[in-house]
Amino acid sequence: MSTNNKNTKISKILDQIDINQLKVLIDEVGVVVLQIKNYGTLNIGNPEFDESSHEDSESSYTTSESSSSYSSESDESSYSSESDDEEFPIQQEQEKISPLNPVNSDKTIQSQNKGSDTNNTTKEEEEVNKSEKEKVKKLEEEQLKKAQEVIQKKVNASNNTPKKVLRVEEVDEDDDFSNNESETLKAAEYVAQTKQLQNGTNNPVIDKELAMGYLYVNNNRVKEAVDYFTVFLNKYPNVVGAFLGRGTAFAMLSNFEKAIQDFTSAIKYDPKCGDAYKRRGQTLVACGKLYEGLEDFNKAIELSNGKDGDCYAQRGSVYQMLKNYEKGRADFREAVRKNSMDFNSWNHLGLNNNALGLVAEAADAYARALQIKDDFIECYVNLAQLHKDAGNFQRSKDVFNKLFRMQPNHSNGHYICGVLYQQSGYHLAAIKEFTLAITNRNEPVSGIAKDPDRMCEAWRYRGVTRSASGQFRLAVKDFECAMELKSDDTAWYMKEIALYTHHHLNKPFEEWDLESFYPFFKEGFCKHLIPAALHRYEEQPPFEESISDVDEKSLPSQNVINKVIIPAMNIGKYMQYDSQGFVHNKAQYLMAGMAAIEMAKKIRDILPEWVFGGLTEEQAKPYIGKLHWRDVMKIAVKWRQISEPNDPVYWIDLLTHEQFEEGFGSHTPMFIGQTRVVRYYCQYQRAFEIVKKLLPEQLKIKEEWVKKVQTAKNIQDILDIIKSDFHVITPCKSLYFDDPDKPGTKRTYEGTRLVVEIKQPVGYEFAIKTPCTMPRWKLYDEELTECWKNIVRLVLTRKGKKGEEEALLRAMFDFTFYWYNFMPLSRGTAATGFVFMLAMLASLNYQINKHIPKGMQTDWEAILCDDPKKFEDVMMGWMKDSITQFDVESVPDFKRVLPTVRSIIECFNYCPQVKCE
Repeated sequence: MSTNNKNTKISKILDQIDINQLKVLIDEVGVVVLQIKNYGTLNIGNPEFDESSHEDSESSYTTSESSSSYSSESDESSYSSESDDEEFPIQQEQEKISPLNPVNSDKTIQSQNKGSDTNNTTKEEEEVNKSEKEKVKKLEEEQLKKAQEVIQKKVNASNNTPKKVLRVEEVDEDDDFSNNESETLKAAEYVAQTKQLQNGTNNPVIDKELAMGYLYVNNNRVKEAVDYFTVFLNKYPNVVGAFLGRGTAFAMLSNFEKAIQDFTSAIKYDPKCGDAYKRRGQTLVACGKLYEGLEDFNKAIELSNGKDGDCYAQRGSVYQMLKNYEKGRADFREAVRKNSMDFNSWNHLGLNNNALGLVAEAADAYARALQIKDDFIECYVNLAQLHKDAGNFQRSKDVFNKLFRMQPNHSNGHYICGVLYQQSGYHLAAIKEFTLAITNRNEPVSGIAKDPDRMCEAWRYRGVTRSASGQFRLAVKDFECAMELKSDDTAWYMKEIALYTHHHLNKPFEEWDLESFYPFFKEGFCKHLIPAALHRYEEQPPFEESISDVDEKSLPSQNVINKVIIPAMNIGKYMQYDSQGFVHNKAQYLMAGMAAIEMAKKIRDILPEWVFGGLTEEQAKPYIGKLHWRDVMKIAVKWRQISEPNDPVYWIDLLTHEQFEEGFGSHTPMFIGQTRVVRYYCQYQRAFEIVKKLLPEQLKIKEEWVKKVQTAKNIQDILDIIKSDFHVITPCKSLYFDDPDKPGTKRTYEGTRLVVEIKQPVGYEFAIKTPCTMPRWKLYDEELTECWKNIVRLVLTRKGKKGEEEALLRAMFDFTFYWYNFMPLSRGTAATGFVFMLAMLASLNYQINKHIPKGMQTDWEAILCDDPKKFEDVMMGWMKDSITQFDVESVPDFKRVLPTVRSIIECFNYCPQVKCE
C-alpha cells in the first residue's frame, strides 16, 4: 500500500489507544521505535534559598546546538554575564524541590527486520521513481514537523502530576510529550516511522516483544508492564532493555528497591549503558541516597561523553538539594547548553543563581524559561519572588498580576504576594492576598496546606497585617491558628502584643509602652524562645467588648492628612536606601517623619532657646544637661515599634539582667554558605579588606600565613589557610575620652565583630555580630552623652556665622556614628539612627530634599569605619547640599490631632495612598 495509506492506518490505530491493535500494527509495520517512558524522582530535600514551589512534572525537549538562542526581555543583565558579584535576597522561607525532568537515553539502537515480509516495501512503492519518493519524503517531514508542533503546544498546556509521587514524563528523547495517554500514542506514531528501538537487540522477533513492553510502560499500564517484562525475562534473561523497562515500571510504582535491582542487572549485562546508571541514579535520589545517586550520574555523564544534557540536569538537581549551588549552577548551565529549549533547566538555573545571590543572572534564566514556555506557572512565581526579594516592588507586582490572570487561585503565589505587600507597608492589600492563600490552601499543585511551615507562616503573616491595621480580634484568631500548627511559634508573642495594643486603642499614645512588658517576654520574643519557658509572666486579659477594632474604612481627617501625614512622609521618604533588597515602605516613611517631627518638637519645648540660639558658652551651660540623649531617642524607638508592632524592637539594657551581662548581639550576614545576601553583599569586599588588615594583628597565626592572608582573594582563601572559625573586632575611636593607659591618645572602643564560621555542607558565613555587654554599654553611653552635649552647645551658642552649619552637621554625624556602632536595640538601630538626623534638622527648621546616594547604606558606612571624622566626611559629601527649609511649627501638636493609639493606626492605614517617592 502507499505510504500515505500506511500513515493513515497507523494514526487510526494509535488514536484508538488499543494495545491489541498496536500488536497488529507492529506485525504490519515492523518494529515501532520506542523509548521507555522517562520519569523523575520524588520531591525530597528542603533547601533554604527558595520560597517558591516548583512544577512537579515538566518535560524538556532537545534541539541541536545550532538552535536559535533566546535573548532575555528582562530589564536585568543578560545570562551571558559571568559576574559573581551580583547580590541576592535571601531568602529566604522555603520549598521542597525535586530533580527535574525525565531520563533520556542517548543510546538508540536501530533495529531492522530485514528478513520479515512485513518490513519490506510494497510493490506499489517500488514502482515510484526516485524523484517521487523524495517528494513524498519531504511531504512526510513537513507533516511530521507540524504534528510535533501540535503535540508540543498540548504539552505546554498540560498539568503537572501531584507532588509526593514519581513523575512520569516523556516518551522520546527528541521531543516533549506529557503524561497524557493520547499524546503518548501520537508520540508512538512518530517513533513508529523511524523504525528504531531504544536498547534494542537487533533481533526483530525479540525487539517486537520488547517494544510491546515499552508501550505498556509508556501508557501508564505499569503493573501490566511488570508482569509482561517478568515473563519476557524468563524467556530472554539477558536483555538490558527489559531490565530497564521493568525497573522503570517498579520505580513508577514506588517500588524503589526492586527498581534499583533491575537497573543494577542492566548495568551487569551492559556496563556501558549510561541510561541504566541515570535511571538508577534517579531512583537512589528518590530513596534519599543523594551521594550514591551523584556517583551514578557522574558515570552516566562519563558514558555519554558529556553529551546528555539531561544527566547534567539530574545531577544539578542533586547538588541543589545538597545546597551546593555553585555546582548545581554549573550543571544546569551545561544542561541548557546541550538543550537550549529545556525550560525546566532554565528555571532551575534561575533557582541556583537565586540561591547564590546572582539576581540579574537568575532573572535572565527565568526569562529564558518563560520565552520557551509562556504558561510556566511556577517560573512566574520564582521570578515574582526574585523581584520581591531584590526590592523591585512594581516588577514583582506585575509578574504576580500576570500569574493570577492565568491561575487566580494559586495559593503559594498569593502567599508570596502577601509578603510583598506586607513588606511594602500595604497591610490591607496584604490581608487580601494572605486570605486568598489560605482559602485556596488545598489546591492540588499550589496549595500551601501540604507544607505545615508555610501554612503556619500564612496564618501568622495575616495576623501580623491584621494587627498592624487594627483588626485585632481577627488577628488573634490567626495567631491561634498558627499556634495550633506549631505550639512554639512566635505567634504567641504577637498575640500578646495584639491584645495589649487593643486594650490601649482609646488611650493616648504615650501610655502605649512595649518596654513595659516583662523582660523575659521581650528576650523570648527576640530569641524566638518557647513560650512555655517563660515563668511568672501574666498573660494579657481577653478583649474588652466595649473597645471596638479599628475600622479599615475610618480615615484620618483631611486636616491630619494635609498637615501631618503628607509633611511627615515627605521628610521620612529620604531615609530610603537605594540598594538592592531594600523595598520602598510607605509605613516606614510615615514612621520616620512622625518620629522626627515629635523629637524636634520635644527638643524645642524643653529647650526654648534652641530655636534662636545666640547664647554665650556660659549662658548655655545650665541647659546642656537638661535633656538626655535617650529621652530623645526613645521617641524614635517608640514610633519604630508602633509602625510594625510585631517586630521585636527593644532596648537591650531593658532585657533581662542576665542577657544584658551575657551580651545580646545583633547579627547581620553578608554571605551564607554560598549565598550573596541580597542587601548586604555589597559590603563584602570592604569588610574583607578589614579582615585582612586586622587578622595578623588580633590573631596569633604562623608567620608564613601572614603573607598568604594578604594575598587572599576572598574569605574562603583565608579559611583554607586557617581551617577554623575566627573573628576580628573593628576599632572605634573615641572623640572625647583619652585612653588611661596611653596618655594623649584617644581610647578605642570595640566596634563590631567580623565573624567567619564554616558552614555545612559547603561554604561559610561572613557576618557582623555586635554583642552589647554592660561594660560596652557604659562606654558608648558616655560617648553619646558627650556627643549630645556638643550638639546642644553648638545649637544654643550659634550666632549665624559662617561655618556654624557645617559644625552642627558634623556634630550630628558624630552622634549617629556612635549610635550605629553602639547598636543599643534588638532591632531597628539603622532606621532610628537616620531618624535622629532628620529630627535634628527638623528642630532647626530644615529637612533633607535629596535621597541617599545609590549603593550607600549609612549604618554600614559607620560600622566599617574606625574614625568618626571619616564618617563625617562621607556624610558631608552628599548631605551638605541637600538641605532645604521646613517649618516644623506648621505641623500641629500630635497630642491634639492624634489623641489616641487608634488615630495613629488610622494614619498608617491611610499612608499607602499618599504619593511620595
